[in-house]
Amino acid sequence: MALIRRLNTDPAYDANRLSVLTLELSSSRPAGMSTLASACNMPENDCLLALAQGITLLRRWVQEEQWLLNRYRALLTRKGWQEPIPLDFLAPWPPYGDAYEGQKLLLAQALLLARDGDIGRARALLEDDARFWRRVLVDTEYLVVKMVAVAALRRHMLWTSLITRSLPPEQMHDVVAPQWQMPLGNDELSMRRVLAGEWSFSDKFMRDIAADHPRMRVPAESRLGAWTERLFSLLQRPLLQPQDSSNRHAEVLGRLSDALDRVTFAEFAVRYREARDVEAQVAQTYGKLRPYNVIHNVIMSVQEPVFYEYWVRTADLEGLRRAMLLTIELRSRGVTSASVEKAVQEATLRNPYTNAAFAWDSERGGILFTGMAAGDRGRYLFVY
Repeated sequence: MALIRRLNTDPAYDANRLSVLTLELSSSRPAGMSTLASACNMPENDCLLALAQGITLLRRWVQEEQWLLNRYRALLTRKGWQEPIPLDFLAPWPPYGDAYEGQKLLLAQALLLARDGDIGRARALLEDDARFWRRVLVDTEYLVVKMVAVAALRRHMLWTSLITRSLPPEQMHDVVAPQWQMPLGNDELSMRRVLAGEWSFSDKFMRDIAADHPRMRVPAESRLGAWTERLFSLLQRPLLQPQDSSNRHAEVLGRLSDALDRVTFAEFAVRYREARDVEAQVAQTYGKLRPYNVIHNVIMSVQEPVFYEYWVRTADLEGLRRAMLLTIELRSRGVTSASVEKAVQEATLRNPYTNAAFAWDSERGGILFTGMAAGDRGRYLFVY
């Protein structure tokens, strides 16, 4: 946070010398542990196979990286989330992947506790994890972090389903985090804060170009050469109007936010099309030759806006929540694989967008939710 704040406020700070310390876990883990950690990133069939061969290895993994688990658990005690928006495009990424590794350890610990009969401690770990990441969904003003939280919650739900598979039917519901009795709310689904964050970055970027910020100049060692750098800067300034850029971008993001926010799941399909139409109109506008503010038009014409895709990835979490709870519900009732397809069709937990029943994937043996995110990102399987 200190690093990003300095970059945001100190034009002389040399961003090219910056680096962020990350954990090189994959290179230090024994081969079997590294394979297990990779297979159980988003646990589906690969993770089940790995665990079937390696519960002992799982225990060793948790024991040897207890220091990282403790660090992650300390993170979960935080009551809220805040990060400064990185307004400098050279700002290094915080090591979000290290937090993911900590989360996998916590989920593995919960699985081991549940298998050992300590349901209460397992549920407490899962509740801490779910509460923290749902809080991040609400608090963040940074689109990247919103997607980090979406991935963390998806992983959490897949692991919760995995954990219940090893329990007696009467204990399955007891291990599920109480957080999941609550549907995803408007504040969690809203994109207004992160769109404002995107505007902040864009506004600073355009103003830095217009002000001939040192970080925006053509590098002296580039093939244009040092002697052309100043000429390039002088020519571009009259062709960029930063206030016009900010105003137009704010208008577009405001229209998107109005289309995407505070809608019921039944309205999502219509609003999703509206958001796509807004972005298509924007792309068309920027594709036209317009002499005023030329550089802004050029930049925006090659930047493909897909904010609606991030929105539906977040909204799909509600479908995951329902599919996870349905999977656990049917297991706890002792519904066999032969009968589960009929039970899924009759269930009250259904697709939040269409109210249609979830699908049964007989080939992979799981309950399938097909969300609104594009391609494979919108297909979520809970192995039965």
